[in-house]
Amino acid sequence: MRKYTKYSSAQKFAAMKLIIEEGKSIPEASEQSGVGKSTLHDWVKKHNNASKRIVKKAPKKAHEDHSELSQLKKEVEWLRKINKLLMEKYF
Repeated sequence: MRKYTKYSSAQKFAAMKLIIEEGKSIPEASEQSGVGKSTLHDWVKKHNNASKRIVKKAPKKAHEDHSELSQLKKEVEWLRKINKLLMEKYF
């Protein structure tokens, strides 16, 4: 029967940092961190999938924010014009 090792968040972070930030290969990171190669491979795969999902959502959100900002600027300009006309007419 296989024995599974439970890694803490700090251990996972340290091992993934070796790969993502320092550019180490999975075998190098495995040797330095003591985490198995297949485990690291799984973590990297999950990280890449999560990153892709975030990147796909981010541009839509940014575009929606830009569109909303544009619309709000138009509304503010329109309200200022209306306000000016009303001020001239009634005051």
